[in-house]
This record gives sequence, structure tokens and C-alpha cells, in this order.
Amino acid sequence: MLYQALWRAGAVVTPATFLLPPEDLRHVVENAQASAIVTSPEFVDKVREAVAGIDSVRHVICSGEVDGEVLALAALEQADPAPIVQRADSDLAALLYTGGTTGARRA
Repeated sequence: MLYQALWRAGAVVTPATFLLPPEDLRHVVENAQASAIVTSPEFVDKVREAVAGIDSVRHVICSGEVDGEVLALAALEQADPAPIVQRADSDLAALLYTGGTTGARRA
């Protein structure tokens, strides 16, 4: 349901496994120019490390307990609904990254 809500808000979904090391997660976030990250409590510290100093990231959203720097997904679910953003059939809905040969190259 989260994907559908994000699409209705006009967002592009970029799924990434949070099993990535922070530097690889950072590459995905920077390259995709992500403005928000949705995660779970067990990965919030890794996400914070990965996104530190990335100007495009305005929100880290967590599905569980949060502190002052992280938004609670439950609070967003309780908020008044925003209007649905109109999208064309050709608009990007998801940006997928893979590992291996298409991942970030390191010397």
C-alpha cells in the first residue's frame, strides 16, 4: 500500500535493500536524488549514516518508534489526505537499482 500512496503523491519509488553497506546505500540515494527514505527501526541508524550531508534528503520516515529527527509513518497515516497528483501514463513510477555489474564501481 505504501507504493500506491507514494505514487498518488507524485513520488517515484526507488526500492533498495537495507542490507547494503552504508556507502552503497548512499550511492543509490545520491544517484536517485531521493528526497525521502522510508525504513524500519532496525535500519534507521544505517539510513542516517548513509544520508548524512545529502542535501536532497529532506525526510527519514520510520515504520516504528522514532526520535525527533525521524518522522513516524503512523503520524503520516493519520494526517489529512493530500490531493492525488495527476500523472501521465509515461511518467516514471519506479527507479530500480541492481547490484553486481551495474552497481557503483570502486577502485
